[in-house]
Amino acid sequence: MKKKLLTCILCLLITASAMFAGCSSPSSGNAQDSPDLAADQTSSAGSQDGNRSEDAPAQGDSSSGDAGESETEEVPVEAPDFEVTLVSGETVKLSDYRGQKVLLNFWATWCGPCVKEMPAFQRLYEEYPDDVVILAVNCGDTADEVREFAEENGYTFNIAIDEALTASSLYPTTSIPLTIIVDEEGYISYGSYGAYGADTMYEHYKEILGLN
Repeated sequence: MKKKLLTCILCLLITASAMFAGCSSPSSGNAQDSPDLAADQTSSAGSQDGNRSEDAPAQGDSSSGDAGESETEEVPVEAPDFEVTLVSGETVKLSDYRGQKVLLNFWATWCGPCVKEMPAFQRLYEEYPDDVVILAVNCGDTADEVREFAEENGYTFNIAIDEALTASSLYPTTSIPLTIIVDEEGYISYGSYGAYGADTMYEHYKEILGLN
């Protein structure tokens, strides 16, 4: 399992390294127990030249019907649970949202691409309150910095403080923004590094989440 985990994390990192719209996270090197994000559920969300990379092909896909080629059955991966404090002061767990789709984002105030896509989360929060939960976990900024950022920008979706990187270290947050979709049963269905502008990311996440 650890070997498979490391392989999948490396797939994510290699994809992200080819893009520019991302930042190195202070949690780099601490994501030892990160979830096994399946390669066909991950993509890099953006680059400076605006060309979105296509999602990686499913591991079980075969380009031909030649004998001797085997298919690999994908094993669902449960998103590691964690507890964080929101800027509102409320304490929540990821598992509190079981039964709902969760857009889980890891970000920082100093990360340009992270900040650039934030309005997309606010728009999703306002337009689809019953269809998806937005949970944006800050990686390493102080509580005062995160609260000030949220207030200055008028963000009212769930923004969490993770100054000690306790939650962030459970995921492969060596590069941010990292966005993960957790399905209603608590399993990871999608993951990506990087971001474009807010309008593009809004449409991208709408498509990934199956929102009309």
